[in-house]
Formats: sequence, C-alpha cells, structure tokens
Amino acid sequence: MQGSALRTGWLATAALLVGVSACQSVGLRFMSLITLKEQPFVIALVSEKRPAPASNPLDALNPFSPYEPLQAALAKELHRPVALDLCFPLQLEPCLSSGLYHAAIVSAAQYAGLNRRERFPVIAIAAKRQNQPTHSALLVVPADSPIKSVEDLRGKTVAFGPMGDSHTHHAALDLLSQHGLRPTDLSLEPLPLPGSLKHMPHGRAVMQSVANGSSDAGFVEEPEFNDLPAHADQPDELARDRLRIVARTESLPEQLLIGSPELDAKTLEKSREFLLGLDRARPEVLRPLRIAGYQPATDEILQACTRLRSAESPATKPGPANGS
Repeated sequence: MQGSALRTGWLATAALLVGVSACQSVGLRFMSLITLKEQPFVIALVSEKRPAPASNPLDALNPFSPYEPLQAALAKELHRPVALDLCFPLQLEPCLSSGLYHAAIVSAAQYAGLNRRERFPVIAIAAKRQNQPTHSALLVVPADSPIKSVEDLRGKTVAFGPMGDSHTHHAALDLLSQHGLRPTDLSLEPLPLPGSLKHMPHGRAVMQSVANGSSDAGFVEEPEFNDLPAHADQPDELARDRLRIVARTESLPEQLLIGSPELDAKTLEKSREFLLGLDRARPEVLRPLRIAGYQPATDEILQACTRLRSAESPATKPGPANGS
C-alpha cells in the first residue's frame, strides 16, 4: 500500500510539473496584455527523443530544462520574452499555421509528416557534430556474427531505438524496406504488444543488447557508436571492436527549427543569424542540448527528411506476428 501511495504521489507531482511547464506561453501572453508589453515569441517542442542514460532524470518531468539557456539567450537577442510550449504532433500544423506558435522544434520524421511542408520555413537544423549537419543510424551486429547483409535479418531479433525516433526507428524501417524486408519478417516481441518491434530507450541499450547476444542486430546513431572506445579493457565492456557495421540508414539532421507562415521576415532572419552563430558566440547554451550547433538547411537535407515515412504510415507499424 505504501509503495502504491508513493507511486501515485510521484505521478501526481510529475503531472503537475509538466502541466505547469506547458503553460509558459499562456502566462506570458496574459502578462503582455496587462502590462502592455510585447507578445512572447512562442516555440513549440515536439520532441521524439528520450533522455540518454547520463541525462538528468528531472528533464523527463521538465522537458524545457535543457532549452532554458537557449530560451534566455534568444529572448535577449530578440528583445522580447520567449516562451516554450509542449505540443502534440496533431496540434503542430494548425497552431503554426495560425501563428499561435511562431516556431517549433521538430524531428525529421515530424517534419516529413507535415501536410504542407512548403509553408513552414526551416530556420536552422541542429547538428550533433561540428561541420556534420546530418548523421546516419548504423545497423550493427556482434563482431563474430554470421550476418553479412540487411537481407540476413529475416527471422532475426533486431533492436530499434525509441518508438518514433527518426534515425533508429523510421529510417531503420526504411532501410529494411529498401532491402525487401517488412517488420513482420523479423522476430517480433510478445510484449508489450504481440508482434511489436523491439524498442530500446537509447543507443547504449541497443549496443549492449547486441553485444551480449540478446539481439541479433540493432540500430544505433552513428555519433553514439563513435563515442565508444575502440577497444575494450574488460570482457563485458562495450567497445567498437565488439560490434560490426552492416549498413547505414539515410543521413538526417538531429532536429529542425521551423517557422510559422505568420512569422515576419525580420524576426525569422534575426533568429536564424543568432542560431547559426551560437557555436562561436555562446557555446555554453548548446551543451545542455547535446548538440554542436545549428547549421543552415539545404535542399538535399530537407529532401532526405521528406523521404521518411510519416509516423502515421501503416508501413511503419508492425502487423500480426504471423504476417497476416
């Protein structure tokens, strides 16, 4: 009973924190009305990522926390308040179109899922590595695995990243499709739903699962793989030489910052210039976001994003385990 009460209290606290944090723009808009100050610049967060193992657990309760230094720096640059709001994907397009949100931080898959992408200017993209605006997910297997190609995954247990992740879920499924494999061709999970894909919370969990034999193969973002030591000092230590790369997915940006069609050109350009110079002027703002900086979006990068299947596509949803 005591454990149940503690869990209930924790969940209630979490819900309160998220509820309070999700109302930034409402509070700032109200304050602007009663004080006659300028309306806030509102950015929607439509994040797909789960916290990495070393992340602050409180970030799960307050997803705005990593963005607070950026929020403060941008407010100073624009000379107006900046508010962050949580947003469901279905809310994103109408709220951006109406100007309720001035900008939004989205994943590549969420950008691909927009019905009228051409209406939303891409202000900048977030890059995990300096001078590398995009990166792939890697299909890795144990170093001594007999698996040599994507086609060899038929009937095998494959670990994917978090559900909805652009790199280790959507791009991974696209890679399988290009080689003639559907989710039902894999060995699927009985839980949490029969016939579901094997999703892991982060890249390290995927690599550990592959290295210890719990999965025959797995998809991990290339920067996470490259962060491993080249060689292991201990038998159970993760290292690059314990894994072998079989294939790479489409190369995609970490995130995109897109603007509303109602956003005025001056504010859009000022925001873009500010973001593109952050790695030189304010690198400390980028560290909580775990990115190296913001870079311009090219047509090639945006086309790569749009080649992703949207989260609503039936092709991304595994069917019954028997393939019927």
